Amino acid sequence: VKVAVNRVNVTQGPAGENGSRLRARLASEKKRLAILGDDDETANLQYIKHFVLDVASEGLRGVPSDREVGRQYGLEYAERFHYIGPGPNAVNHYIERHAEPL
Repeated sequence: VKVAVNRVNVTQGPAGENGSRLRARLASEKKRLAILGDDDETANLQYIKHFVLDVASEGLRGVPSDREVGRQYGLEYAERFHYIGPGPNAVNHYIERHAEPL
């Protein structure tokens, strides 16, 4: 699912259609990467799996490889998650400081 979501995000981020662009660039240089396959859609999906979520994850997204994180838990891919709970309730804080008795 994550690969598919990244695939449709063509307006921002490192995924979208970058696989087909890379495949076309390499073809113009008379080169190819087998992992990019033989068509644009395969190139885009494989680019996301191999580069965005794995090999170049740190540089492209600033986070460790989802494949490496997943491997630690016996999964193909996993994403680290850092939960930051709700901050102090500003409304209650304001009430405590400013409410007056009736």
